[in-house]
Amino acid sequence: MDVQTISDFTLRTSGRRVIVGLNAEGVAKVQAARALELPDVGSRLKAGEDFVTIHSHKGPISLPSPLTGQVVDVNWELAREPDLVVNENWMAIILPEG
Repeated sequence: MDVQTISDFTLRTSGRRVIVGLNAEGVAKVQAARALELPDVGSRLKAGEDFVTIHSHKGPISLPSPLTGQVVDVNWELAREPDLVVNENWMAIILPEG
């Protein structure tokens, strides 16, 4: 499995799909989160556009998508319990375009 780090994310390639998780910098941003907004399955993402929104006592923070493609799976446990991000470190699986 090929692993890359881009900005706040770790990207693990599995076949044609990319498993998107947070690296240490991203986890630090999410640890104070009260809620996470993740993309819907089937949605199309464009690199650099909003991917996840983190809601904390400081207000919302948006992290940009590290790649362009279609979301094929989402870790809804993180949306319900953002504290799990330290242990359940994948957020979405994306089928990249191109």
